Amino acid sequence: LRQLDAKELQNSTASFYDINASINHKINNNNQLYVSGYMSQDKFSLNSDTLYEYSDKNASVKWTHAFSKKLFGVVTSSISDYRYEVSSDSNPVEASSLQFSIGQWNVKADINYQLDEKHNITAGISTVRYKLSPGNYQPIGEASTIIPDVIQDEQGIESAVYIGDNIDLTPRLSVYAGLRYSFYQLLGERQVFIYEEGTAKRESTITD
Repeated sequence: LRQLDAKELQNSTASFYDINASINHKINNNNQLYVSGYMSQDKFSLNSDTLYEYSDKNASVKWTHAFSKKLFGVVTSSISDYRYEVSSDSNPVEASSLQFSIGQWNVKADINYQLDEKHNITAGISTVRYKLSPGNYQPIGEASTIIPDVIQDEQGIESAVYIGDNIDLTPRLSVYAGLRYSFYQLLGERQVFIYEEGTAKRESTITD
């Protein structure tokens, strides 16, 4: 950026990195193990005193097992964490940072059965847990007059069961048909604001 002719860009900063690693291990003829991981971080400030930061981390483990020539299963587990932050400390009185994050944990089990030359049946179950931090506003330094504000975290689990059949009608045409049932569960306590009964809906009539 310092090599550019534009002075506003010469005062900017930027940095980023990505790391990706994976390994595949064949335990025996019926079992294989896959492990992968990823991590990245980006920071930039374009002609301002505001710093923007992004980071992402995730990892997964997958195990495949062949029960027979026609039947095999796959179990996958993964975790991810995404974070974002905007901060500024050039003015000590207004120095602050705003952060939010999304976390996710996933477990999935699938089976694949080759019924015959025309039918390939798949089925499985999955569960995903979410953790969301919508916003965390904090002062930076003792001189900052910013009032801290934290939005309540949210957590939930989304699960599903499913089954399907891939049918080869002709050598050039196939049809996939299946059923899936999914449901969502909200986790943990949460403060809920409601309006007082029999009153006008305005800020002064909100209670918890």
